[in-house]
Amino acid sequence: MDHLDAMVDQETRIYSYRNKAEYIERNELLSITPCKSLGDPSYIKRRKSICEWFYNVVDHFEMKRETCFIAISFLDRYIKSVGKFDIISEYRLASISSLYLAIKINEPIQLTALTFMEMSRGIFSAEDIITREGRILHILNWSVNRPTPQAFSQYYLHLLSNSMSLPECSHRPVKEYSCYLIELSATDDFFIFMPSYAIAISSIIVAFEQFCPLISEGIQSVSNLLVQNFCCEYVELPDGSSKIIHDTAKHFRSILLDQASKIK
Repeated sequence: MDHLDAMVDQETRIYSYRNKAEYIERNELLSITPCKSLGDPSYIKRRKSICEWFYNVVDHFEMKRETCFIAISFLDRYIKSVGKFDIISEYRLASISSLYLAIKINEPIQLTALTFMEMSRGIFSAEDIITREGRILHILNWSVNRPTPQAFSQYYLHLLSNSMSLPECSHRPVKEYSCYLIELSATDDFFIFMPSYAIAISSIIVAFEQFCPLISEGIQSVSNLLVQNFCCEYVELPDGSSKIIHDTAKHFRSILLDQASKIK
């Protein structure tokens, strides 16, 4: 539990909304225009494609998909700090360098700057990529160890399995579905700067709704039950976390509904 407390503290102090007021302010900005949280509409338009490219690269080299969340987090924070780029190639270089850095930090097998130079088809040199990596590290003040939603999800699911009467058959599908939703969240600008713990908890809530909607006695909803456990019993979350978690779960449900409508 001490490790989990430390993860929440680190996430809250450094990487995401520190309190309910910041979250409300963010929602007010998004109600005007989605790009306000980053100040760059051009980046928002390209962000999903960039993240999908990240997934293609890590899948090709059989790396962890968690690395993509780390890379897009670097890129979001970098863009927020430096503002709008005048040319498209700047977005591409920042994207490549963010993934290069994320792989360095999160993977046992490293890809060289020369490999990324080849992936850029020679548009950027190895020196360009390494120089931009240094620039990103400087802008981020070397804060590159953000707890990921995947890490939070693993901890929370372990705690849930030990403290609640969950059907054994639900463990694996809930874990896999939570992971799937977290991977989706990386491509969606709604989740920019959303706390990792909120993404993890809401993904677990929606996963349980899919596979075992009633896991408590009576008719108490799984959503209310899990939020109560997460916010009150397992670890002390910041003020307003319950609303953030409910809003995040609601957005996950809307994504799934949209997917279902396209299938039909």
